[in-house]
Amino acid sequence: MDDIMNQGVVGALAFGKAKAKTQEEWAKDLERIWDRSTGMLLKQKGFRGLRAFWAADGSRDTMVMGVWETMDDRMAYERSVSPGVQGAFDEILQNPARRQKFILVRRTVN
Repeated sequence: MDDIMNQGVVGALAFGKAKAKTQEEWAKDLERIWDRSTGMLLKQKGFRGLRAFWAADGSRDTMVMGVWETMDDRMAYERSVSPGVQGAFDEILQNPARRQKFILVRRTVN
């Protein structure tokens, strides 16, 4: 397990329903936008990683999680390239994603 999830990091989560009907289609949609999105993100101070999830129940619900070192880093991103990254993900969702930011307070790793 990578060690980007240290206490105090910010997890920015986006939830939405995929246009894709299957996990495999979702993976193809992600492949189409991933390099464009991560290219913008990797230039941002404090960016630690990005993960995309597909709901195991087949409901087409998805979650994308970006990890940032600090809330200040995350907010600086929102003032710069955020519209481009969010727009790329919104292309593959039925509606714009619901977004929320969380601060890691406690964790256990094994």
